[in-house]
Amino acid sequence: MLVGVIGILNIGLATLSERSEEFALRRSLGATRVDVAVLVLAESMMIGLLGATAASGVGWALYKTAVPIFADGVEPDAFPLQACIVGLAAGASAGLLGGAIPALRASRLPIAVVMRA
Repeated sequence: MLVGVIGILNIGLATLSERSEEFALRRSLGATRVDVAVLVLAESMMIGLLGATAASGVGWALYKTAVPIFADGVEPDAFPLQACIVGLAAGASAGLLGGAIPALRASRLPIAVVMRA
């Protein structure tokens, strides 16, 4: 989880400098600081959810294929859906935690950034 949070944080901070003009333009066209922060947080949360979804899919595929191969004659039980739901919630929370600092920095960008470009 910590590695996921740090990864999302790193990507968010790296793209912040690339997207600073976009955020400043949004602000100059009427978006509030909260709108920009919510946009960045939503994007970070989607990254976390996509990662958790991919991990759940790989886990399901391995569970269905590896159990019959390595345990002869053992049929796998139903895949634990509760574990997938907890994993998706953990991925979303990792996205929120990792996107908090980039969201705050994006919301504090001055509108004058667009004029300098």
